[in-house]
Amino acid sequence: MISIELDIRAVRASFRALGRSIDDELERAVRAISRDVRDEAKQRHTYTDRTGTLTRSIRAEQPTGRFTQDSLEGSVVAWTPYASYVEDGTTRARAYQYLGTAWAMRRDDAQATIDDALERALWKAGL
Repeated sequence: MISIELDIRAVRASFRALGRSIDDELERAVRAISRDVRDEAKQRHTYTDRTGTLTRSIRAEQPTGRFTQDSLEGSVVAWTPYASYVEDGTTRARAYQYLGTAWAMRRDDAQATIDDALERALWKAGL
């Protein structure tokens, strides 16, 4: 009879390290994507910003949550009281979707950023 004994402690440690690496790398990626979308929205909007207040109010928020807890989120917001009226329009004014358009313009780059982050996480975890 043959007996085989496996020590999987190293594998468990690698998987724990992978979870930490994924959380860290994807948080960095979401932060970078949010900044890219913010910059796109500020530079390529189609609305007329007479005072510059709306454009200056566009911010990339800090990511919240963790990927491994299915709660990682990033956001880009504009803080002026009328920002949503410009983005969504009203019954009397057309919409100028500066945030939605910025996201659409940066979506492919965002996917590449996520892919790169996942590769780095695997490498850092030794897998």
